[in-house]
Amino acid sequence: MARILVIEDDQDVRAMVVRALSRAGHEMFEAADGSDGLSVFGLKRPDMVITDIFMPGMDGLETTRILLEIDPNLRIMAMSGGGPSQRMEYLEHAQTFGACGIIAKPFLPSELVAKVDEMLAS
Repeated sequence: MARILVIEDDQDVRAMVVRALSRAGHEMFEAADGSDGLSVFGLKRPDMVITDIFMPGMDGLETTRILLEIDPNLRIMAMSGGGPSQRMEYLEHAQTFGACGIIAKPFLPSELVAKVDEMLAS
């Protein structure tokens, strides 16, 4: 299975994502923000990154841009609940920045696992 890094500032969401994908057989790494995510990425070199869009400090769009400078072939999935404004078009912007998949919060663990498996198979 894949090595996956989850970058998410909400501890409960991060734990749910890690738990769901661990149960699906993936090796999981986690970070609470974009800066920490870049550090973990440098140490662990995962196959895929799942990042929230709205985070304090370095947001998910900037994190995606930097990760793709490091590894242009990296699979990145962006997730968001729309932030304080509930504006979901930021998920579409993530694809412009290079994310190859998106998922809107809230989502079921089974939906996440299916999207991850689809991205890894492509």
